[in-house]
Amino acid sequence: MPGSVRFPPLHMNMHSHTQRLLPLAASALLSTFAFAQVPMTFGNLVVVRVGDNTSANSNAATPVFLDEYTPAGTLVQSITLPTAASGANHAFSMSGTATSEGQVNVSTNGIYFTLAGYDAAPGTAAIATSAVATNPRVIARVDIFGNIDTSTALTDAYDVTNIRGAVSDDGLRFWTTGATPASVDPTDGVRFIANIGDTTSVRINAGAPNNCRYVSIFHGDLYVTSASGSVRGVARLGNGGLPTSTPEPIVLLNGFPTSAGPSPYDMFFASPTTIYVADDATNGGGGIKKWELISGTWTNTYNLTNGNLGCIGLSGYVQNGVTTLWATSKDGGGVTSLVSVVDNGAGSPWTTIVPSLTNARFRGVRRISLPSNSARFPIGCGAANIKVTGNAELGTNMFVSMTNSAFGFSLLGYGLFPAFFPFCGSCTIAHEWTVIVGATDHTLTIAPSWATLGLPIYAQGADLLAPGGCADPLLTLTDAVGFTIQ
Repeated sequence: MPGSVRFPPLHMNMHSHTQRLLPLAASALLSTFAFAQVPMTFGNLVVVRVGDNTSANSNAATPVFLDEYTPAGTLVQSITLPTAASGANHAFSMSGTATSEGQVNVSTNGIYFTLAGYDAAPGTAAIATSAVATNPRVIARVDIFGNIDTSTALTDAYDVTNIRGAVSDDGLRFWTTGATPASVDPTDGVRFIANIGDTTSVRINAGAPNNCRYVSIFHGDLYVTSASGSVRGVARLGNGGLPTSTPEPIVLLNGFPTSAGPSPYDMFFASPTTIYVADDATNGGGGIKKWELISGTWTNTYNLTNGNLGCIGLSGYVQNGVTTLWATSKDGGGVTSLVSVVDNGAGSPWTTIVPSLTNARFRGVRRISLPSNSARFPIGCGAANIKVTGNAELGTNMFVSMTNSAFGFSLLGYGLFPAFFPFCGSCTIAHEWTVIVGATDHTLTIAPSWATLGLPIYAQGADLLAPGGCADPLLTLTDAVGFTIQ
């Protein structure tokens, strides 16, 4: 990927342009949640806690909580997942001892937390090996105001085995991961649920591994971790995108291990070329492993270790070029704590934010970031399109890519003022092209300057010499994406 370019701190009438150009998605978000009750605080952490601090954890169904902490480790609030059915909502619990369960994700739009468990009352014995007909596998969706939805209860997946993680792009559809025991036909692994409230799902991984751990969406693609067969790290579903029907192979990222040794769980994409992976090994080989894409091969450049402790859940935040990581750390006995580390290279010191708890265990963790305010304008002509990842916070990066380029000579353009005028035939130019980059992939760095706060930015791509758009000049244009610096 080409080096990042810092967008200039332009000065203009912020108020008038923000009023006029704030993406419709952000306005809809505000109106949708106008009457919500329990807002979370941006910049804090959400941690999955399994156990009520009173009864010892076992392999039985155990109550689940989302605990909100400040980065300094002060408990802000605990959100209790339902332990009994109510209306359309099902009970929600997890195994008290199954380390592989309990991932929490944030939807792509930054509004919802998602996690997976069981429709079972606390105390239900050996819940991870229960029949799905008796204890459906449940997806819990919790919004940033603490509103809970557990209406999605699968009756066709992860029979007599763990369901581990769930992720969503919009909070209305989901992708899940889990295991498949040898005694059961291997039809699980990664599955897609089309609508919240559904009871059925679709298997979307073609072939092994069927035993997948954690699942994430980054830059419009679906990724999983596995320590099964020849997949011992981070893998992508197919050639990219978010598959919903046709099963696609699970493709291990080039350079990640193919033989036994690593024990990967959660992952954090700091950029398209840097991935941090949590490893739960407690023999000194676990912790957080940093992988970087170098000359087309993913390379484990160094490890961040904390004695003999392993890590399960992992979250991160990159601002002004500094990467801060938060993880749930464990020892060989299953005791867990919440820790953090600023990546200043191998040997970076760790901080214990929350020590281990009595009769409870931490699992997944996520930082509460500002929701994305990006809005897509469907004005493309031709095969090429554009995708944008990031929430445009001051000092952070936006990752912009052109997909399906027909010719391969691509331009990405940024502007501040909407145009939306026909250029030729069905092609529409979205904005004035103030900054032009000759690349398919680009990192746009948002300057850490308050002068840019509220500034709207538009991005669009041009595929030069590609058919299907303008005949003279021969080019096609992608959709446009607009976002506001926040």
